[in-house]
Amino acid sequence: MTPELRATLDRFILDVANTKYIASELPAGAAARLLPGAGRTVSQLFSHLASALERQGQAVEAHCQGSSVAEADEPDAAVAGSPEPVGARLDAALRSLVGAASHLTAADLARDCAPGETAIATLRRWARHFSAHAMDLSEVLPELRFDPMVLNWLLYADYPDDPRRQQQQQRLLEDVRERYAGEDAGEEDDSDDA
Repeated sequence: MTPELRATLDRFILDVANTKYIASELPAGAAARLLPGAGRTVSQLFSHLASALERQGQAVEAHCQGSSVAEADEPDAAVAGSPEPVGARLDAALRSLVGAASHLTAADLARDCAPGETAIATLRRWARHFSAHAMDLSEVLPELRFDPMVLNWLLYADYPDDPRRQQQQQRLLEDVRERYAGEDAGEEDDSDDA
């Protein structure tokens, strides 16, 4: 396995773990909240992410066999998804993707799998899918917006070709600075009273 492929798969592993963490920490009723501009609920987004990862694993397997992987970018056939718990679906899909990708050779990674895009470039693009949607989740889940695990994930995410997500990330960073500046000021007031 090439170092670039290992790093890309590590990104998938991290993002699935963080997505499962958010799903496990949802406040009551939050799964039914609508995401801004997406036309889907938080629960439907988790199903979408699992469906996408399932298709991506199948596409990588097809690429190993010499087929095209462009179909992995198609939208979900059914937003509702499987009745299986999302964590189990994500785990199974991740195992499938990593298992299939472990068979990719350097030549497979360099071969085009989408028009004008090599397999490794496609995998890197797919690897950004989770964190892009997580930025939207941070806006609809204020209870988790300042969670250290969520912040560590989203403030270090890279959105090179996504100005909207870059702006969301910048707003999140500003919100974090404002929140902690306020807490620091409160601590100084408490020390003055002593």
